[in-house]
Amino acid sequence: MYDALFRTGTLLGGAAIIATAMAVNPATANDVQKIVHPNGLKACSSSKPCIGGKNSSTGPGVEAENTYYGNGLYAQAANNDGVSSQTTNPSLQQSGRSGVYGFDGSSDGGSGNAGVSGGSTNGFGVLGSSTGHWGIYGVSTNDYGIFGQSTNAISVAASPTGSGNTSQTIQSLGGTSGDSSGFNLATFQNNGTPALWVDNASNAHVNGLIYTHGNCSGGCDRTRGGVISYAAQSSMPTLEDVGTGQLQAGAARIAFDAAFARAINRGAAYAVFVSPEGPNHGLYVTQKTSSGFTVMENPGGHSTIPFSYRIVAKPYGVQAARLPLTMTMPKAHITRAPSRLPH
Repeated sequence: MYDALFRTGTLLGGAAIIATAMAVNPATANDVQKIVHPNGLKACSSSKPCIGGKNSSTGPGVEAENTYYGNGLYAQAANNDGVSSQTTNPSLQQSGRSGVYGFDGSSDGGSGNAGVSGGSTNGFGVLGSSTGHWGIYGVSTNDYGIFGQSTNAISVAASPTGSGNTSQTIQSLGGTSGDSSGFNLATFQNNGTPALWVDNASNAHVNGLIYTHGNCSGGCDRTRGGVISYAAQSSMPTLEDVGTGQLQAGAARIAFDAAFARAINRGAAYAVFVSPEGPNHGLYVTQKTSSGFTVMENPGGHSTIPFSYRIVAKPYGVQAARLPLTMTMPKAHITRAPSRLPH
């Protein structure tokens, strides 16, 4: 059972190492702790593992359990990984397994335990990588699937690698589709106040202003560099278009752009704002239809001048109310660290 841990990769998640809270026979919990503790019976100085297990059948490679205080498995190495494990389970033909599997089997209702935990002074608390699937995957029934905490660096970081990677950097799955009372993604300030969230109906909410930075082709000061601009706010959802026209003898007919016409609610009212670009007797908009509008000069005017216009219409298929009261906001699950940090 304890014959050969070997390193080929480090993954998080199925059944090469199991640490739970049940008794091991015939050894007692204290016997198991002595076997794996670096100051116990199996301490060594070797380029090979002190203990380990390789199983060619369906059982775990190493199993260590402790029914009292302490760790089911504790391993320490001076110049290599403390624990290194892999699984070669053929997951295309049978249930998926993983290189490391941890499960909290306590039943007292507390949330201080962790299925898998990791800590580091200057490195990564938990590091996971995969060439074809999730780097780190966490599942929990009543608490966090994945929890990250850092004093002076990023708590949880994700980075895609490889040229042409079309997968998501971070994927979040929420509750019932179309339910605006549930949340797919939520972020909070340190005091638990919601900052940004996306509900299960795909509506994005921001508890503050939206700033856009842009790149130098669309958001820079020629002499001072990058600038910050602000997103406009509206009392209701709108879709806008701008364009130019030419008044001929005091009149011009403007047809909607085809793509714009397909994207707006053509049965709803829309507004048009006209700006003349030459002397005239005043312009007004008339004959508004679902396909366009007419710009006319006031009676007695026969100008031939250019003008610009802006159309504000309602988007197709959007039924949101005008200036609704604040919708349901998410609540922080907890605003404190777990009672037992990784060590």
